[in-house]
Amino acid sequence: HKTKINGYTVYYRTAGDYEKQHLIFFNGWGARVDGFLGSDKVILKLAKHFYVTSPELPGFMRSDPPREVWKVNEFVHFAHKILEPLNLKKPIVMGQSFGGGVAALYAGFYPEVSCLILVDAVLAGRRENWYFRLRYLLVRIAKIMNSRLVPFFFKKIVWSSYLGIPHRLLTRENFHHYMVMPEFQASPYYIPQVDYKKFAVPIILVWGNRDMWVSDLERAQEVHREVTNSRLIIVKGPHTILYRKPQYVVTKIVSEMRQMKII
Repeated sequence: HKTKINGYTVYYRTAGDYEKQHLIFFNGWGARVDGFLGSDKVILKLAKHFYVTSPELPGFMRSDPPREVWKVNEFVHFAHKILEPLNLKKPIVMGQSFGGGVAALYAGFYPEVSCLILVDAVLAGRRENWYFRLRYLLVRIAKIMNSRLVPFFFKKIVWSSYLGIPHRLLTRENFHHYMVMPEFQASPYYIPQVDYKKFAVPIILVWGNRDMWVSDLERAQEVHREVTNSRLIIVKGPHTILYRKPQYVVTKIVSEMRQMKII
């Protein structure tokens, strides 16, 4: 679906039977519509069990980028403007990586949700490891990429990989508009500010056992220990395991939710 909100052209996808339990899915940074790291496979697997709605947040995939550096809260409230007219009932909110940070904030701001699922998510209030701190270099790299000396075809490859933008949507005219994205990622506004212990709904944490760099497994284990009403599912794989093995990961999530009597 394509819609216009506050002057931004934004996209969202839906799949499944509307009469089933509703689920909102937020993609991670660099996820694509389809293909390698494609979220379409995840959405279709989830749609066997839920009615799925997946917003493509501004600056990611096909949606227009923000006109200035936003705070993560602004992405959350913008997502709600996409979702509010859809009349979703007590949705489960699920997010991977950066999308997990958005999902947690969404559940905090709009507490009518029934469950929060964080998959290899950016977590609030955690010590940053050396790899995660590398994002502060992205602004410098982006400025180099913006140079006229860099061939445009190479720019398209890098930015498409970085934000999941289809090649056809990147033009010489709009390329510089995406500079706000690395500036946002390197800003203090990137990390969500939430207290997981205050959530009234159950939290399911799903982590790849080899996610030691981007969203460190140890941080997820900390949250699990802190939050009584939480479950931790550890699966074999890296940070992107949800996109690499969607059937396996979704099956594990659904099984856990049935044990917890959420569905």
